[in-house]
Amino acid sequence: MKKIISLILTLAMLICATAVLSVSAAEADPAIPIAKSGNTTLTGITAAGSWEITAEALTTKEGSIMVFSNDRMEAGKLTATFDRGETPNTDGIIFCLADGSDSFWQDNGPTYYFLYIQNVDGAPQVGLVRTGSSGDGKQLGFAKKGTYTIPEDKRDNVYTLSAEWDASGKIVCYLEGEKVIEWTDGNPLQGTRYGLRASGVGVTYSSVVAEPGTPSPDRIIPRSANAISGTVTVDGVIDDAWADAPVYTMENEVTLDSTGDEATRKDSSTVKFRMMYDNNKIYMLVEITDDAWISGYKTDDWKNDSLMIMISENDVDRSQGNSKSYCLCAFLENYSADNSSKTGLIVRSNKGTNNNPKEHAVVIDGNKAVMELSFQLNTKTPAKGDYIVMDLQYNDQDSAPTGDNTRSIVWSWSTSDPSGPNQIQIGRKGWGYVNFASACQHTETELQNFKEATSTEAGYTGDKVCKECGETVETGSVVPATGMETPDPVDPPVTGDAVLTAAALVLIAAAGVVLIARRRKVTE
Repeated sequence: MKKIISLILTLAMLICATAVLSVSAAEADPAIPIAKSGNTTLTGITAAGSWEITAEALTTKEGSIMVFSNDRMEAGKLTATFDRGETPNTDGIIFCLADGSDSFWQDNGPTYYFLYIQNVDGAPQVGLVRTGSSGDGKQLGFAKKGTYTIPEDKRDNVYTLSAEWDASGKIVCYLEGEKVIEWTDGNPLQGTRYGLRASGVGVTYSSVVAEPGTPSPDRIIPRSANAISGTVTVDGVIDDAWADAPVYTMENEVTLDSTGDEATRKDSSTVKFRMMYDNNKIYMLVEITDDAWISGYKTDDWKNDSLMIMISENDVDRSQGNSKSYCLCAFLENYSADNSSKTGLIVRSNKGTNNNPKEHAVVIDGNKAVMELSFQLNTKTPAKGDYIVMDLQYNDQDSAPTGDNTRSIVWSWSTSDPSGPNQIQIGRKGWGYVNFASACQHTETELQNFKEATSTEAGYTGDKVCKECGETVETGSVVPATGMETPDPVDPPVTGDAVLTAAALVLIAAAGVVLIARRRKVTE
């Protein structure tokens, strides 16, 4: 007993000793008592600096960033109350942080919004900035999107800031519950993580509340595609290996070309694609129908019938300034007539570099073409569970070179941007996610379209549909109408004979129980 009591006392001492946590950079998932999302206590990862965590507050020991890691918000409201300390600097909250970020220093390229309070010429000012491509020429670092100078009668060292967003790009910022900044981002960030950022020492957050909201119907929803594991020979032939790869259609129309001329002949082409990966290669199969194959533009290569593949490997900045974002261009022929460096698949313009090996093959049969290609990423090897950010653009040209820039139609997979196809390359809106996955094994299915037959209408046994990929695994069958109504079961009336019979059965059962009990006793 003494040993047990001693053990309990030791554990109690350990608990008391850990009541105050000092969390340094890169330590994962400390519980934050003051941070809540509904009834959930948030946990976080210290991305920079260090924090002191108690049940009452979260305090910076140096300039720090804390990202809450057990929750995501596509839309909602984030509110924090904090004391700026004795040496106020730039302190506040961050939101819409890219899920794939592996760095949190803005000059390294992560994307998020930062709502903060900062002293400007001695006066505290609320500011809203975003990182990454800002649309105003600044590619990295912070770009200001709104400011508000706090009136003298409202200045204090303790403030409550709130940011509310609906995933459409609209952001509303509040100070003590009063709206002070409102801004709509034409190229809204897609991240769903959030947290705290403070530049000063001794900044104390006494309350952090996350309130998930409903995304706006106007929000931009990134497309998602699965690349399954597998390998093929790049020869322009649809091998059996492609059978399990999901097929995606490029159906978003880019309505204007780069000069503002309206695209014409919307029905002149269709484009579908699927993807696989193996080791360090990504394979792509593109099926195209086009009523005119044009490849005569030698100077402006993008005017030819061609496929553009825009890729961002790290999901942080899809602009020209990101060395990991680049554009590959695949032509419907081996495009090398005037330039030996321009084969069928090239790196186009200055949007990053990719000098890794590439393969390209095209088989054209009448108005149908199969384009098969492979390429390697710049800095990563595809692995199950990982992903890249990507968009595809098909340039359809139906006329021979005449000097104008009009293309018959430009199709995109994930982006529909009226500012023109050239803007798609720098990720103006959207871009989708390509997930590296295994071929779906249809392990979980659900029954859909079930219908019970009636006396007058046929029924249906239902289709078994894969819950993961949506494929119909087993098609149901029709059940003929019953032809007659089935009467509801009616309990027979309880008569005197029925009562006697029931009583007799009860007595017999009871007698059986007694006999069994006596037999057991005798046996024992």
